[in-house]
Amino acid sequence: KVLPSSSLSLVVERIEDLTEECNAVLKSAALLDTNSFDTDMLMVAIAADTKYKSLEIDDKSLDKILRTLIGKIMIEEHSPGYYGIAHNVVKVAISSRFSASTKRRRSGIHWRIGTDLKRLVDNATTLESDSEVGFESLLIANHLSKGLPSIDERRKIDMVVKLYLQLGEAAIQRSAFATATNILETTVASLDKKTAWIESYALALKTHIALARALYCLGDTEKAKPVLNTI
Repeated sequence: KVLPSSSLSLVVERIEDLTEECNAVLKSAALLDTNSFDTDMLMVAIAADTKYKSLEIDDKSLDKILRTLIGKIMIEEHSPGYYGIAHNVVKVAISSRFSASTKRRRSGIHWRIGTDLKRLVDNATTLESDSEVGFESLLIANHLSKGLPSIDERRKIDMVVKLYLQLGEAAIQRSAFATATNILETTVASLDKKTAWIESYALALKTHIALARALYCLGDTEKAKPVLNTI
């Protein structure tokens, strides 16, 4: 079966008819904001939203819920154990049903997803490939970045900056200079402009040097010079 891209109202109606557990899983999958996820990642996203604490979703019931959502053409299984939202129109329909929660609350959910995904990866005994590590790290960094508005601790902000810096430096090592530039520009933007050069001097210095290096390697000397002048 194929879901027509013009059937937004139909999809919204289907979602409204879902059980509370199915809705929770579908919204959590959308919050992960990735094209592919496994059940461990999904459980992290479900646990991050305190609204779902009363729901009893474990590994066994999650598998059953996923099968239900696959049957309704809302979730698809990419490969054994890996899933994704079935169609872009489903993503739009899910987004339209998110409650009008405050920006800080949504930010807090992303922060919890990011920190719990990082813990999940750190505790993993094996990693399949460098590309998988890069994908997971970027996903974690994106959630932590979205979560920054919900926190005030410089230590946690520095943790996000360090993670982005590691990703940017890894991209430079692979000669992926455009990717490195995009990542490191986000890194610099995450620094507190008022206090970074005082309270996190070494980190701010490393970040700006890495960005300037990526820009020079990309051949964009005009953008690299102001970065160096900041130093």
